[in-house]
Amino acid sequence: MIEQKRGPAPWFRVSIIALGLLILGLGSALITMRLVIKGREVKVPSLVGKHIVYALETLNELGLGLKIADQEFNSFIAENHIISQQPDSGNFIKQGRNVKVVLSKGSLMVWVPGLEGDPLSLAQIKLKQQGLKIGQLAKTHHKLTAGKVVAQYPQANSRRARGDRINLLVSQGAPAPDYLMPDLIGLPLALATIKVKGLGFEIAQVTTEAYPGASGDTVINQTPKSGYRASRGQLVNLVISGNSG
Repeated sequence: MIEQKRGPAPWFRVSIIALGLLILGLGSALITMRLVIKGREVKVPSLVGKHIVYALETLNELGLGLKIADQEFNSFIAENHIISQQPDSGNFIKQGRNVKVVLSKGSLMVWVPGLEGDPLSLAQIKLKQQGLKIGQLAKTHHKLTAGKVVAQYPQANSRRARGDRINLLVSQGAPAPDYLMPDLIGLPLALATIKVKGLGFEIAQVTTEAYPGASGDTVINQTPKSGYRASRGQLVNLVISGNSG
C-alpha cells in the first residue's frame, strides 16, 4: 500500500498566515508613521527684513517657535527687524522647533534731535529714544521760561554714534532787573530805609559814627555807593550820625 504524503499541518498554515498578516501590518504602520511625521514638517518662511512681531505671528501659525540668537547694529535693517535666520527660508522642519534669528538694534549712527525750546524733561526723552545721553548742563538767564533748552551741542540733525552725550544750555528765566543804587547821604534813617526797601533792597547793617554838623540818625555813608548797579535783594550797609546837633 502506497502511503500518501501529508501536507503541512493546519496549525503551521495558520502560523504562516498570521506571520504574513503581522509583517503586512508592520509595513503599513511604518508607512503610516512616515506619512504622519512628514505631515508634521512645515516649510520655513522668509523672515529677513520682517519686524519681530510679524515673525512671531507667522511662525506661531505654522506651529513653530522663534528664538533670538543675537542682536547687532545694522545700518540697512531697521531696529527690531530680522537680519538673518536659521534654518533658511524654504527648508522643512518639524512643528514645535524654533527658528533662530539675529535681530537688528538699528543703525549705530543716529540723528541728533532738535531740543531748543523744549523743557529739559522732554529733551531727556527725545535723547533716550535716539540712544543718546545728556552731557554737560549749563544754565543762563534767558527770555525762555526757566527749565527750557536754550542751546545744544552737537547741533540738531547732525549724525552721532549711539551712546554719545549732548551738552545743553538751559534757561534760568529772565534776569532780575537792575537798579541804580540811590543816593541816601543826608537822609534820615527812617526815610532811607523806606527808599531802600521800595527798590527791593534790604538793610543789612546800620552803624553809628560821630559826625560834626549832622543831626542824629542821618545817613553819612552807604555801601554800595550811589550810582552802582544792584539787583533786587541787594544788601545795603548804612552809617548814620550819632550826634544830635
